[in-house]
Amino acid sequence: MENSTQESQHQHQQNSITHEAPYALYSLAISPSPTWSHHYRIAVASFIETYNNRVDILSFNPETLSLKPLHPSLSFDHPYLPTKLMFHPIATSSSSSPSNSNPNPNPNPNLNLLASFGDFIRLWDLRNHSIKPLYMLNNNKTSEFYVPLTQLIAHDKEVYDIA
Repeated sequence: MENSTQESQHQHQQNSITHEAPYALYSLAISPSPTWSHHYRIAVASFIETYNNRVDILSFNPETLSLKPLHPSLSFDHPYLPTKLMFHPIATSSSSSPSNSNPNPNPNPNLNLLASFGDFIRLWDLRNHSIKPLYMLNNNKTSEFYVPLTQLIAHDKEVYDIA
C-alpha cells in the first residue's frame, strides 16, 4: 500500500504545474487555442484589497509543463478586483476537422480579446508584446455606487457573474 501511495504522489508531481505569483490570485482564464508561439496563454488576476489590482498574461508550455510571463509588457494594472477573466472563444468549423494541421485555428490572428469583469466589463486587445483597453461597458448612469456588473435587460437586480 505504501508503494502505491508513493507512486501516486510521484505521478501527481510529474503532472503538476506551479506558479509563484507576487500576490494572492483570484481569477484565472485559459486561452482556448495556442498563440503564435504555439503556447497557450493563461491570464491571472490579483486579489488585492485596494483600488489597484494586476492582471498578468502567462505562457503555458504543455511539453515542459511550465508557466512563465508571456512578455513583460503583458502585465497591467486593473481597477478594482477582476472577479472574472475570459479569452475570446476562438473556434471555427475548420478547427474541429481532424485533417487540419494548423495549430492555431484562429481565422483572424489579430483578434486576441480578453474580457475582465469587476466594476465594469472591460475588453482588452492582446497583441504579441502589448495590451490595450478597447471598451469599457457601463450603463449605470443613475447611481454613484459601482456594482460588479451593471444591470442587464430582464434582470431587476445586480448581475455578479457572466459567462
